[in-house]
Amino acid sequence: HFGRKRVLVASLCLAALGYLLTAAAVLIESFPLFALARLLTGLCEGNDAIARAVALDLHPAISRSRALSLVFATTYAGWMAGPLAGGYLMVFGMAAVFLFAGAALLACASFTLLALMETSALPASPQSPPALLKTARQHNSLRLWRELLTSRGAQRPTAILAHMVPKYVLYAAPIAVPRRLPLYLWYT
Repeated sequence: HFGRKRVLVASLCLAALGYLLTAAAVLIESFPLFALARLLTGLCEGNDAIARAVALDLHPAISRSRALSLVFATTYAGWMAGPLAGGYLMVFGMAAVFLFAGAALLACASFTLLALMETSALPASPQSPPALLKTARQHNSLRLWRELLTSRGAQRPTAILAHMVPKYVLYAAPIAVPRRLPLYLWYT
């Protein structure tokens, strides 16, 4: 057991190394180095699961929903700001984009190392795994669909929201149209 903080810092540093190697590959025009550097970066950038685990470990200090909301908000902000920053940095060359991304990851690793306490050593949250499984069984998507199909009166929904993927509108249309429910497609 390495601890979440150590794994998060290591993955950030290795991803930064991948970005720096990508910049080097661009400068020396080496496709094999470019491919290996992008592979390293891709393997190490799946650390958002670790960030979510850290957020859930902080449950006694802040609510789980607030912690996860902050993680997702910063993830989406990064997805918006990253390409925008890359576009502005392209005037300095393609290598500058990867150097900046590597520097940003090193800054994040430094901040994580200095500011984040190790959360895996915190006491366990009050919801035990059996209670978590019970909650998952009670609030799964199939049960929600069944309730939607059989709902009457005050429990009747006022609209159906399909998130991100247009095919969800097609899946929900046979349920929404006969009930005269508005069907919205929402992109974040």
